[in-house]
Amino acid sequence: MKKSKLFGVLHHTFKVFLLVGLLVASFTYAMFQGGFVSWFLFYSVVTVTVLTLIVFLFSFQGFDVERSLSQKTAQAGGELTVTIYLRRRSWRPFFYIRVKDLVPLSIGRTEGTGALFFFGLQREWSYQYVISNIRRGEHRFENVHLVFGDLFGLIEKETTVPVESSVLIYPNVHHVKELPPIQNRTFSQGKRANRKQEEERSLAGVRDYVPGDRLSTIDWKQSARALKFVTKEFESYDGEGIVVAFDAYLETLSPTSFETAVELAASLMYKVLQQRPSLEVAVRRKGWQTVTIDTHMLTLPLTLLAKLQPTEEGPKAKDPVYLSWRGATVFYVCTELSEAIVEAARTLQMQHVNVQICLVGKHRKNQEFAEQLKQHRIQIHTFEP
Repeated sequence: MKKSKLFGVLHHTFKVFLLVGLLVASFTYAMFQGGFVSWFLFYSVVTVTVLTLIVFLFSFQGFDVERSLSQKTAQAGGELTVTIYLRRRSWRPFFYIRVKDLVPLSIGRTEGTGALFFFGLQREWSYQYVISNIRRGEHRFENVHLVFGDLFGLIEKETTVPVESSVLIYPNVHHVKELPPIQNRTFSQGKRANRKQEEERSLAGVRDYVPGDRLSTIDWKQSARALKFVTKEFESYDGEGIVVAFDAYLETLSPTSFETAVELAASLMYKVLQQRPSLEVAVRRKGWQTVTIDTHMLTLPLTLLAKLQPTEEGPKAKDPVYLSWRGATVFYVCTELSEAIVEAARTLQMQHVNVQICLVGKHRKNQEFAEQLKQHRIQIHTFEP
């Protein structure tokens, strides 16, 4: 740090001496040579020197910088066009302005984020650049760097203008040919076998009748006693449906594998909604966050997946959210397997959850844990990236 500061001081000192030397040399040449050309050269150097000093002495607070993004939300892998506007509120002397947008490194490949403008009478300048192959996540642009200089670049003034912008990049969605077969231990898509015996075993209690309840669930005896309609409640109805759960656990595999797993979760979500009116989406980092959605609420789970970052902490073996999934089919998407994930899957299985592990690609680390899951008759599905 000290060396860089010393180099900066020496660099500016050299520029000052160079400017003074140029002025002295032109004056000496004019005195000895005489004539129109030599004196014209001297006065030209004087003019440039004066303007250079003006550039050095003036403050550049009279410039406004604005950033415009072509879209506030986008899908990973696409393009984002950024436009930078530079406006001059009042007259300020300069020979050139070098503008550079400070782009977050996490967003993707960027080229041509800067521009060079020369002195003119216009009060506004603008330029565009494109960020290609943008990456998933919430990206924040914070500053724009400005450099004002004289004609020869001897004197430069730098400033950083805070200009905050943000863009949310959703995970890319791929076509899933078909979902893994859904065969719940408690339910099937058709009629339930031995419905009466099963309902008697799973009867949890009664509640007041709500319009829309099926007539077959009304407890007529209790309704006669209470002089109002009451409906039977069954434990096996809790959580009936499909859950797409994404576990952000990542310890040994690459970030690219994590991104592919996030895309798989988003793709499964879209595929389920093509066949069913609604589903539950769950995302885990430190804890589980769940949301029930339909085709009109896709932005909510996509936002959760867009902001998600990997964690080295595995899931809890017992979690209250597992009870709410009782009787449901859970597509448990994860990047890699671990002992904690195996234990969580076992707990879900004991909660009468049809848990199905979904992985992307085959990795050696997953083989050992996959064998443990197969021993417990937990299905594993591998999707090719």
